[in-house]
Parts: sequence; C-alpha cells; structure tokens
Amino acid sequence: MKKRIIGMFVGILMISSTGFASGGLSEVIYGNNKNYWQVGAMAVQNIGSKTKVYEQVAMGKDRTSLEGGVSYPVVRNVEFNVIIAI
Repeated sequence: MKKRIIGMFVGILMISSTGFASGGLSEVIYGNNKNYWQVGAMAVQNIGSKTKVYEQVAMGKDRTSLEGGVSYPVVRNVEFNVIIAI
C-alpha cells in the first residue's frame, strides 16, 4: 500500500520583484514587495520507492496558489523537483 500524507497549513507568501528603467538621462531601480496570508492544504503520495507526487492549494484574501509536482531524492537533503505552479 502506498503512503499518502495530507496536511493543512497557514503561512505567508512573500513576493518580491525588482526592475530597472532607463529613459533619457535618468535611470531608476524600483522594487515591489507583497505579503499574502494564506491557508491551504497539501497532499503527498509515494508513487515509487523514492519518488513522490504532491499537490498544494492555498487561498487568501488577495491570492490563490495552486502547485503540483514530482519529487525524487538525489542525495541526502537534496531533491530533484518538477513543479507546475499557477
């Protein structure tokens, strides 16, 4: 039987972006930082001896995040992940 783990979480999603604009004789570096509180659920399913598939959904006032992926351990504390995020 394959092991499945389901959990709930509350957290903060921090998004930071920096840009550079140039026009005429002026150059400006600007940044945009946003913090979103979210509550969500995730599930992890073993699909092989070492390979796992996972799904995560998180919702908040201004942002909804969906993520899914496949994880495979390469060496201790290092994993190779293929992720689809919306």
